[in-house]
Parts: sequence; C-alpha cells; structure tokens
Amino acid sequence: MNEIEQMLRDRTTSGFELSIGTSLAMESAFNLRGEPYDPRRVLPIKVKLNTYNKHYVSLLGLVVNILYAADNKDRILRDIAAAVPDVVNTVTEEITYLIDLYNSPEAGNCELVVYDTEYAKIPGIKKLQGLRRLPTTDLQMVLDTFIQATLAEVRRRNVLQLLESQNNYNNKKNKTRRLITTSTSLDLLLYDNHKVFDLLEFHTGKLKSSLEFNTKYHPIGKLYLGKLPFQEKLLYMLGDKSFFKPMRLPIRREIYRLSEENKWSPISTVDKVSYYIKKNPDLYNIYNKLPKLF
Repeated sequence: MNEIEQMLRDRTTSGFELSIGTSLAMESAFNLRGEPYDPRRVLPIKVKLNTYNKHYVSLLGLVVNILYAADNKDRILRDIAAAVPDVVNTVTEEITYLIDLYNSPEAGNCELVVYDTEYAKIPGIKKLQGLRRLPTTDLQMVLDTFIQATLAEVRRRNVLQLLESQNNYNNKKNKTRRLITTSTSLDLLLYDNHKVFDLLEFHTGKLKSSLEFNTKYHPIGKLYLGKLPFQEKLLYMLGDKSFFKPMRLPIRREIYRLSEENKWSPISTVDKVSYYIKKNPDLYNIYNKLPKLF
C-alpha cells in the first residue's frame, strides 16, 4: 500500500465507513454501523427514507468529502497523476458501501442514485460565466484540476454503472418524492420539478424542505434571509458559498429591503418577485438581463 492509499484508508470517518461529511449525513437516515466521530453529537431529526422514492447523492460531493477527510490533502494534491486512481478507488468503495446501505430494510423502497452533473455542459451555462466562483489562487486551481481529473476518471471507468445511475433527475415529467444530498446550490434549482424534493445536507445531516433552501444564499451581513424564496435569478444575484459570487452589497441589500417591504415569503412566486423588483428600474435592469436556464 502506497502513502496516498494509506492516507485515504486512514481518512476521518464517523458511524459508517464513509468520509466524515458523507457519514454525518447518513447518520440521520440509518442506524450506526460503527463508532461515531463525536459520541456527544445530538443527531438531527431522523429521516424517514421510506417516504421517498429516490435519494440523489452528488458524486462531486463524495469526491470533495473524501479529499477533505484525509489528514494531508496537500500531499495528495502534489501528485495528481498518482493520486487520482487511488481516490477513484475510494469513491468506488464508498458507492459500493452506500449500495449496501440502501439494500438494507432501513431504506425501505428508497432507491439510491449517485448523480454526476457536468456543469460545463449545461445548456447556456456560459452565460453565467461572469457570476460563477472560479479558482483564482494556485491552490484553488490545483484543487479544481484534481477534482475534475478524478471525476473524468470515474466516468472513464463507468463507476456509476454499479447502480445504473441516472442523470435525468431534473426530468420535469418524472414527478416523484425525492431526496437530494449535495453541496452545490445549483442542483437545488431543480426542486420544483418533483412532488417532494428535500435536502439532506452533507456534514450537518439536517433535513431541509424546499422552503429552507434559502439558507444556501450568501449571507448579507447579519440579516435574516429566511423569508426569501429560493429562485434561480435570486441565486445569481445573492450568490452562495460555493458556486456563485454574490453581487455588490448595495444590490443585495435592496433585494432584502424589497422583500421586507412587500412581505415576501419562501413560497412567493417568480411573478411576485419580478413585480416588486420592477419598482426599482436599476435593479430590474440587472434582474431582467440574467439568463433563465431551468
């Protein structure tokens, strides 16, 4: 076993043989199969998997969690060519472990789907290039190169065929009760395509309905954003912590002011939001020019 394999083998886990960020999510859905990382941790409300038809788990999230669970990710990043195969082997092991969990009676009829979204291939995504968070520092660029190389190798090996994964989770004709686990806010724009689309968070293990997706917006100081609806163009303007840069603070504060003044709520429609944004011509000029991809 080489050094990188050993580091991955010794990565931080919790109640399951999964990287800690993934394991903490699964602790909300399954009975523990091992010692938790923190025995004093109070588990969030138990997720009733039998109320969902499918649970979509982000492949990107699994890869990132594996990397950050290793004691010395910088050592892994120093030799991308050597490390990628070992990380892919670890991803494969984790997917196999997840399959075993979802084949247990605890999962009921809930089907596991590990999904892989190639964001660069989403139609129209280039229109958002100026809004996206892109790697700028040397470390960020190395990290992005490593993650993309790992995902490419997963695809080359057809790892997801282990569970006949689908990539049509946003198919508007396929309305079922679905659960998603992802760290990418863009994925959450797809929630209104399904009868139920709840989020089981990596790391926290918290279950959130679509009415709570507004927690993914980038903070505006200490302002409470819990009354904002989670909508595509608002995400592009308010930003998040991983995919989209927030626009200038005065723009975001004006959105917040309008939301308070006009009593927006998490169930406010796009038409309502657009109607009130129109009352500020400068803000509406920005809002109206934003693309709608979903």
